[in-house]
Amino acid sequence: MRLFIAIELPQTLQNEIAHFIEPLRKQVRGARWIPLQNLHLTLKFLGEVPEIDILKIKNCMEEVIREENFQPFKLQFSKIGGFPTLKSPRVIWLGVSIGEEVLSKITSSLEGSLELLGYPKKDRPYQAHLSLGKVKDPKQFWGVEKFELIHKTSFAGFSVGVISLLQSFLGRDGASYEKVYEVKL
Repeated sequence: MRLFIAIELPQTLQNEIAHFIEPLRKQVRGARWIPLQNLHLTLKFLGEVPEIDILKIKNCMEEVIREENFQPFKLQFSKIGGFPTLKSPRVIWLGVSIGEEVLSKITSSLEGSLELLGYPKKDRPYQAHLSLGKVKDPKQFWGVEKFELIHKTSFAGFSVGVISLLQSFLGRDGASYEKVYEVKL
């Protein structure tokens, strides 16, 4: 099973993001936009996981939340960006303006605990972001000036009360996700 741990977005925020990116879909060329129902904030990508590990991962998630006493927190997205840069992106994303510190702590705790199960830590620091689209060939990407006009955008915040273990299914029409488990904060 291909799994990852993430924060799912409320429908109201998905709708707000849809309204925001609709003009970009039409005006910015070379990007493949992520379907709204697939928008999520990844905390930890696990990759292919044997079924025997799923219970261990669920227990790990529970223990991290309980032992660190993580509570519900506010999360808000703002500013559009790109990896490695917005001028020549591979990934187009929204940055986190409120809640980044808590996200970093949760991610760090999860990574430390999951490393003991054989799931290695990332080799670079966690950078909280919400991926909106992917660019296959940055040389074919144009319309970035449209991004410059909306660089200082902000979205409604929401309360995060759950982290989810999601399974990813890759198909001809792209990825789809199914919730395997959730832990309440």
